[in-house]
Amino acid sequence: SSALLISDIPVDAPIGCCRVGYVEGEFLLNPTHKERESSLFDLVCSSTEDRVLMIECKANSVSEGLFVEAVKFAFEQNKIIVAKQKELGAFCGKPKRNITFFSISEQMYKKIEEAFGEKIKENMVIEEKTLRQDNFDRFVQEAEELVKEDFPEEELAKVPAVLYRIQEKEFRKKIITTKSRPDGRGLKDLRPIWCK
Repeated sequence: SSALLISDIPVDAPIGCCRVGYVEGEFLLNPTHKERESSLFDLVCSSTEDRVLMIECKANSVSEGLFVEAVKFAFEQNKIIVAKQKELGAFCGKPKRNITFFSISEQMYKKIEEAFGEKIKENMVIEEKTLRQDNFDRFVQEAEELVKEDFPEEELAKVPAVLYRIQEKEFRKKIITTKSRPDGRGLKDLRPIWCK
């Protein structure tokens, strides 16, 4: 996070991360290995200055209230880390470079959506993942053929992204309306787990 902040890469949201333990009624910031052995839990939390991004915790039994307090404690400590990184960026950071964001022609999107929207919908109900992927790869080739006369060659490299966006839109629509995933599992169903 600090390295990105002082570089010319256009990232300006530093992240703090800390470990929190709990021994004899006190939160411990970045406890040692020995302290972690007697801790009620082992919590790792990363955050920006305004939101928690990730929480991992190993514990046997911890009340919800204590867990929430531990996360709040970690979040406050991470704010200190983020503030120090911002100071570092202000002191020795390079000016951020300007970048051109990836954009897709609206005309290309519409042309491909008209030709492949239904095919993508039909492909999404196929339960076998490899077959779905093979079909998608074929759609990419067909879509490139469809638009190659109308768009410059550098735009053809965006065809997979166009199809992916169409698929993503249909995927979300399907989940919301049918409450099921493309492989037929419900929203709360887990894949069967097995090993040999």
